[in-house]
Amino acid sequence: MDSSLWYLIALAGIFFLSLILWLLSSIIPNLHNRFMRHVTYPLFLRRRRAWDSITRLQACLIFFFFAANLVVIFAPFNGVDWRQIERRAAFTAGVNAIPLCLGGRMGPVVQMLNIHRTSYLLFHHWVGRIAVLEAVSHAIIVLLHRPKTGTLVTSGWVAFAGFLGSLVLSFWLPRHFLGRWFLLSHRAIALTGVGALFWHALAVSQISHQAVAFWHPPDDVDPEGKSSNVSFLLSHCTANVAALSVLQTGQRILLDGPFGQRLEPHSYENVILLAKGMGIAGILPLALGLAERRQHDNRIRAELQRLTQRSQSLLREEGSADLDDRATIARERAEVAKQRITLSRKPLFRDATKKIDLFWSLESNSQMDLVADQLRSLQQLDPDNSFLVVWCGYPYPRTGEAPFQPISTFWMCLEPSPQRKAFDELIIGKIGEERKKLQGPCGNGDFTSRVREGTIRSIEDMSITFVETEYRPAGIETVPINEAFGHELLRERQRRKRTQRTSQDTEMRNLTDRVSYASAYSEEFSTVRL
Repeated sequence: MDSSLWYLIALAGIFFLSLILWLLSSIIPNLHNRFMRHVTYPLFLRRRRAWDSITRLQACLIFFFFAANLVVIFAPFNGVDWRQIERRAAFTAGVNAIPLCLGGRMGPVVQMLNIHRTSYLLFHHWVGRIAVLEAVSHAIIVLLHRPKTGTLVTSGWVAFAGFLGSLVLSFWLPRHFLGRWFLLSHRAIALTGVGALFWHALAVSQISHQAVAFWHPPDDVDPEGKSSNVSFLLSHCTANVAALSVLQTGQRILLDGPFGQRLEPHSYENVILLAKGMGIAGILPLALGLAERRQHDNRIRAELQRLTQRSQSLLREEGSADLDDRATIARERAEVAKQRITLSRKPLFRDATKKIDLFWSLESNSQMDLVADQLRSLQQLDPDNSFLVVWCGYPYPRTGEAPFQPISTFWMCLEPSPQRKAFDELIIGKIGEERKKLQGPCGNGDFTSRVREGTIRSIEDMSITFVETEYRPAGIETVPINEAFGHELLRERQRRKRTQRTSQDTEMRNLTDRVSYASAYSEEFSTVRL
């Protein structure tokens, strides 16, 4: 087909697509919100792993990708040429294997597109399955034609085994049994398949092509507004323990990353951060980062205002001062002006965020000890309570002092109570109270699913962006709040019984001591009740 005809088809397609979108937006009010509510956020398939769950939009994209592969293989649909289909299946399988080589580290292309890690893992998973399906189709068609043995057939068998092994390892049961050895096994089998595929392609190609590997040097560190200290929170699993046990002081480590989607919460007016259990480790840095950016801007603006007032005050003093003092005041004004110019050159973040709501549902009271210092630091970043709201829900009645200074409705520690709604339901109800906001949950699969459903219910006439964090903690088994309150009452009764029994034992021992030195018919002895 002529290239000009392809250009005409593309131009006509863009025009009619724009026309259809315009008609839909005219007929259906709040088209964007309805699309988010009914297509983007609802789950089409819920799986054991949070990243393996598929939304309706992702299911549509997977279907269209699979349909596009079928069109490439079987077009122009005017007859079945198995040789042509076999070659096209091999070609599409090889092309689909190219993005799979990015692996779990997400290369610069994925970083540039700002794709969420969950979406990328889902893309990696399903593109790999489709590529294996095409490779299997290619192998079956070739075997039906009874090929002659040789290098081409041998390399094809090895590549086929590598692709099929990668497919088998992608299912949940092999991943579960392999544990921390899955990643190593998957890489070894995948590299074997890709290497055999390259060997297989060389057997049928007549021209060899050079492959060039390149890397990007790290960006220069900006001294303004950048962090110089990095902390890592690692889960206590076998793989991490084995890796950290061999590290010694003075050794160098290679840091690769960071990877994942840029959430950019500073571009939203209202940011709601919800955490379940250890999910606080995924959202607390976001809150601290936003608060530090705001404090940075406020500090520079306040200092600029102070220097401006000082300059104006010196100008008035210079007008009323005598000739001898004017030179001193002029030098001081010049110094103040120099400081003001230097300060005005410092960059400001100018975030759009006006309010941050952080709701944390603890799975165990002891989890508060891990982040209490960070919460106190967060409270110090907003001394006027102008933009931070932090609520922490305990699963059991709290003992001891509060981890931070409770302030009205801004900073609260809520304990379970039969008269109060469950904390998880309470914070999900907060989703619909603000407009134009970023919704960022971090917790186990059940918690994020409930937050997703709450967001879908509230998105009818509101602009809500639902984004899950990259960190996905595994939840721990906890007693429901209503049962927890009853369990705590039972523990309190048992504690009182033990206290009463201890007091009776103490009283009995004291009585025994007194009886040994007193009369057996004393009044004191007769009044004791055992």
